[in-house]
Amino acid sequence: MQHVTPALPRLLLIEDDPISRSFLQAALENLPALVDCAATGQEALNSASRHRHALWLIDVNLPDGHGSDLLATLKRTAPHVPAVAHTADTSPSLAQQLRRDGFLSVLVKPLSQHNLLAAVRAALSGAGQPEPADTAPLPVWDEQRALSALNGQPSHIKALRDLFMGELPSVRN
Repeated sequence: MQHVTPALPRLLLIEDDPISRSFLQAALENLPALVDCAATGQEALNSASRHRHALWLIDVNLPDGHGSDLLATLKRTAPHVPAVAHTADTSPSLAQQLRRDGFLSVLVKPLSQHNLLAAVRAALSGAGQPEPADTAPLPVWDEQRALSALNGQPSHIKALRDLFMGELPSVRN
């Protein structure tokens, strides 16, 4: 039986500062991932027209425009690709606006490799995706359905819950 290696996610990193871009690229390649880099919005659009990306990481202030405008343009051709903003601006109002503009999260530079990779993993897993407005969140644990499925046996629910909680750390890793 032949072992199939899963394809690495391809990310588009848009960052105009060469030192920041080098750090971010090296950190992202540790995921591991394939990382396409762009220093301007136009370079990003060119790269996005050549490749399908799993995630866009967009600097908010680019030499040829604002990150939100770039995101809007990118979303016209690939509406389901998630995006993470990165900026040196610590303003909470800017972060709120960027989320309204469609970014899943906003990273403030300078940032650690740990925080960068955590945000990227969340975005790639869909954990950072906003819930559709017409969908109510599901309960974390529906006790009534569990009791119904297990013939009303609370001891069985406890056993399953303990099993789940015991396996959770290994699944997370």
